[in-house]
Amino acid sequence: MSRGHKRNNNKGYAERAYAYYKKYGVAGAISNGLKWLTDRPERLTALSTFAIFLATAVMVGVGIAQWRAINGQLGIMADDQRPWISIKEEEISSPLTFHPVGGASIKTKFTIQNTGHAPAAKVWIMTKMYFIGYGGGKFQMMFGMNSVEI
Repeated sequence: MSRGHKRNNNKGYAERAYAYYKKYGVAGAISNGLKWLTDRPERLTALSTFAIFLATAVMVGVGIAQWRAINGQLGIMADDQRPWISIKEEEISSPLTFHPVGGASIKTKFTIQNTGHAPAAKVWIMTKMYFIGYGGGKFQMMFGMNSVEI
């Protein structure tokens, strides 16, 4: 054999380890494994390198999990700090006016309240009115979330 390696009785390592285990028990097998590991420095270096690789892989996994948790928490915190607007009151402030060229208009008034933690800026309200029907001399319209008669 090359480089001066010797084989005991042409048995493979697994067979020899099992025989050692049967003869000396668990403590003997562990002792024999440690002797085998420290018998050559390159074996210990290879095992140490693999252990460092495993520890690094675990730390990368933990870091990714922490990043995801922190990123999710920041999103929740940002939503909590944003301005929230609610409409306290909505009313019609002018009569329904029909234009000679077509179309109609009506003025509305909203009272809003900032219910969030941050101040609301550049707020505008867009509404839609839907014609529901006409009965009893009045138009029935859907305005915001309420039904009104004009």
